[in-house]
Amino acid sequence: MRLAVVEPAKGTTLEEARSAALHNQPDYITIPRSELRMDASSGHIRAGGFDGPATELALSKLLRPTGLPIRYMAQAPNDLAAHNFNFWFPRQRGSVKLAVANGMIIGAMKDNYTPIPHLRIVERAEEYIGRYPLREEPVLKEFILRNEDLRLRITSPTATARVAPKVGDIVECGVDLINHESIKGYLDVQALFYRLVCANGAVTHDVGFSKRARQIGWQDHDAILDRAFEYVEEAYGIVAAKAAVLPELVDMPLPDFVLAEGEDADDSRKPWLRDVLRLGRVPRKMGSDLVEALHSEDATVYGLYNGLSRLGRDSADPALRLRWEVAAGALLSPVTAARFAATSN
Repeated sequence: MRLAVVEPAKGTTLEEARSAALHNQPDYITIPRSELRMDASSGHIRAGGFDGPATELALSKLLRPTGLPIRYMAQAPNDLAAHNFNFWFPRQRGSVKLAVANGMIIGAMKDNYTPIPHLRIVERAEEYIGRYPLREEPVLKEFILRNEDLRLRITSPTATARVAPKVGDIVECGVDLINHESIKGYLDVQALFYRLVCANGAVTHDVGFSKRARQIGWQDHDAILDRAFEYVEEAYGIVAAKAAVLPELVDMPLPDFVLAEGEDADDSRKPWLRDVLRLGRVPRKMGSDLVEALHSEDATVYGLYNGLSRLGRDSADPALRLRWEVAAGALLSPVTAARFAATSN
């Protein structure tokens, strides 16, 4: 069946983020699950008066109670996917709330759930940044809005010191504030390491807010946002401590064969390459891109960090970009960095 693809909106200012959130905020349809149908010709989902495709994430949420595998449904012809869908959904109980934007279903959640609008996140970010004097205010580096989620990338020039593992290669500490509300049902804050020299980043899930947020009254948006921006301040300090490992990566050698030339240099079955890709759950087919990126880097763990974060910067797919950045951020764990360096002994 044909899945909907959401084109991301990107920018570097809060004004652009506000405009994107305003024009891409989904509407919500609540409908009994038993009334959902799929058209055998187009593969579209029919929900009341709505008729349109669903994104992979939205379809996976819809299918979960039925047990139908998302990979099977996504690859099946429209008529076969519709046969399975229309067999199981009339037997489903309860209702579901669908997030609909730009003629497609981008999210599915419990019928009593009230998501936090993307626009409200942007407005709170404006308030947060505006509280600081001009020289001390956090800086929005960029935003990415994919309808399903909004990611605000913010660094702090004063709350944490800049780190320069190499002369001129400056890394700022900050956070990614992520609103997954319309699709996954949570708000998160993650650690960010932002390289100014080539404007790209690395993130790590070691610093995260989402689990704490679930301890708050989940329908109380004010309480969640207040706690989230309190955690942003706390996260800056945690990130600064984690960034201290960056200079050490410069002196950690990698095995010579990582950068070896040859016909099998991009073989994704190599243990070292497989382990690196696993850090961010990057698909194995991207192994050749990583090998190519490493050819222009020093044979050190810092070179690997640079290569991974650069691949994230150059990726046109926001989901793949995040996977590269997570892999880069994982190297900021002393244990992980030492494990890769140790293979050269």
